[in-house]
Amino acid sequence: MLVRKTYRPLFPEFGRVIEAINRDFERAFEGETDQFSWDVDADRAVVSADLPGFSADEFNISLDKNVLSVRGERNTDVEGEGVNYLRRERSYGSFTRSWKLPFTVDADNIAANYTDGVLSITLPKIEAEKPRQIAVNNGQ
Repeated sequence: MLVRKTYRPLFPEFGRVIEAINRDFERAFEGETDQFSWDVDADRAVVSADLPGFSADEFNISLDKNVLSVRGERNTDVEGEGVNYLRRERSYGSFTRSWKLPFTVDADNIAANYTDGVLSITLPKIEAEKPRQIAVNNGQ
C-alpha cells in the first residue's frame, strides 16, 4: 500500500510574500522596456517615448555607426533635510537605450522634438535603403 504525504509548507505566508515582491518588481520595471515605440515606413522611422518630467535639454541623442542612442537623466525633486518616503512611485535617475538600426539613416536630417512629455525622433532613410518593387516576368 502506497501512502502519499501531502506537502505543507512550514510558513505558507512566505510564498505569498515572495509572489507579492515579484509582482512589485515586475510592475516597477515593466515601463522600462515599453516606453519606446517605433513607427517605420518606406521613407522614415519615428521613435517615440513617453518621458514626462524632463526638459528638452536633459536628453542626449546620438547616432554612431548606425547605432541610435538616447540618454537622459531625471533628478529627484526631494528638497530639504530629513525627507523620507515610505513609498515613492515617481522614478528618477538616468537611463540609456541604444538600437542598431537595420537601415541607413540620413544623419543630416534627423529631427528630435519634445512636446508634452513625449520625445519623438524622426530618422529619414536614405534613398538607397527605400524598398523597391521588382517585377516578375512570365517564364515565356
